[in-house]
Amino acid sequence: MAQKEGLEPRSLLKKYVSDFRSKYGLSQKEPVGLQALLLKLKILTIFKPLSESFSGMAGSIDDETKFIIVNSNHTVGRQNFTIAHELYHLFYDHTFKHIVCDRGDGKKNRVESSYKCSRSALLHRLRDLKLIDQTKSEQLKEGTLGKSLEIIES
Repeated sequence: MAQKEGLEPRSLLKKYVSDFRSKYGLSQKEPVGLQALLLKLKILTIFKPLSESFSGMAGSIDDETKFIIVNSNHTVGRQNFTIAHELYHLFYDHTFKHIVCDRGDGKKNRVESSYKCSRSALLHRLRDLKLIDQTKSEQLKEGTLGKSLEIIES
């Protein structure tokens, strides 16, 4: 993370957390109910069993349409960490376009690669992860993301 505002990275993270909590009416001390927060922020969130090495990913189709995919095979604690991690990318990573978070197998460094995400690239990625099939991809191309969860889960 690049230094900003003359703060050390750890201090900057604490500032981001405090600002985020204030902006969204969250207590500075109490635990955050992540499911309620995701609903409040209108972030499409998909919990899906995926490979052990894949924790999650976040993306946005435009400034208002954000999503997070979380590996439901992981423990609830790991899922919560992944959600918080992906929220950082969505709200504070100013270079963010599309991030894939891979836990790795312990032998390799954690990999986070980014690439520009158009609607088409997003749909290809969702198909690659077997979250949607070709028919659902076509439905998503034609529709709005507001219907996406119904399409993906059908």
